[in-house]
Amino acid sequence: LKIQSKSKRKKTIKNFIDCKKNMFFYQLIFFIILSFKYIFGCSIDNEICICNKIINTHLHKVNCSERIFNTIQFPLLNNLLKEEFTYDSVKIVFKNYSVIPNKAFNYFKINELILYYNQIFKVDDEAFSFIYNLNKLHIGSNYITDLNFIRFLYNLTELDLGSNKIEIIKNNTFANLNKLRILKLAINRIIDIEQDGFKNLNKLSILLLFNNKLKSFETKNSNELINLTFLDLKNNLINKVKINNLT
Repeated sequence: LKIQSKSKRKKTIKNFIDCKKNMFFYQLIFFIILSFKYIFGCSIDNEICICNKIINTHLHKVNCSERIFNTIQFPLLNNLLKEEFTYDSVKIVFKNYSVIPNKAFNYFKINELILYYNQIFKVDDEAFSFIYNLNKLHIGSNYITDLNFIRFLYNLTELDLGSNKIEIIKNNTFANLNKLRILKLAINRIIDIEQDGFKNLNKLSILLLFNNKLKSFETKNSNELINLTFLDLKNNLINKVKINNLT
């Protein structure tokens, strides 16, 4: 009985070791697959992929945040994306880009561009104007003060400019964005909105202006912000609010 017990114990130990070896083997295979995907891109539709030089036709969402750019060369994604493909989303965050020059994203088909948490303080007027199909631009948590580049983004439906250094919304700033539905201007330094600052935003339904320095908010034209359903003005210096057509 004693000998049989030892034999069973040895067999159990051997099975345990074999199991460990198999687990290590499967983990190694899994790691190789992940590494392969990092280098060569994704092969499954709608999967989020790491931005890399080798891109295939199945990419829909590309995350360039993990990629190390030793030097900033524009157009930024010339060697990383293919012009003939349409990308649902391109994400570049936590980088040290300070200036986005004209044609930085030249002739790419991108539906959503995410540029949070960079060091951007200047965006040239035509930096995004050659992106086909750009519907959503997220450029919050930067150091932007000038919004001249906005006027060329005709197809935008959502624009996030939160957590920047904007002080004044000038006349006609958003006049060409008549498809815009969501506008985020929270956590800036806005002290004044000029009379035609929100001109032609007839489809806008959500407007975020909290955490600014506004003393009043008025819509002076009867056809201004006619579809606005949600307005957030908290944490301002507001003493006067007059909003036409707010439902």
